[in-house]
Amino acid sequence: KLPVPPEPEPAPAPVPPKSGGGKFSGVLKSSALMAAGTLVSRLTGFIRSLVITAALGAALLGDSFTIAYTLPT
Repeated sequence: KLPVPPEPEPAPAPVPPKSGGGKFSGVLKSSALMAAGTLVSRLTGFIRSLVITAALGAALLGDSFTIAYTLPT
């Protein structure tokens, strides 16, 4: 008699990928990152204005600096 080869074990079932929302989840994360960046930018701009006002005052010198700063070169 010939020896019978053992039967191979069946392959484990593939693990389904976790459903994280796909493209929608990526768009949501990107949107949240952009919103956070915009918020930080606005906040630092406001702080910059407060510092300039504290250093130069809200009178003629402060107004002159603001006009010169905002005019295009």
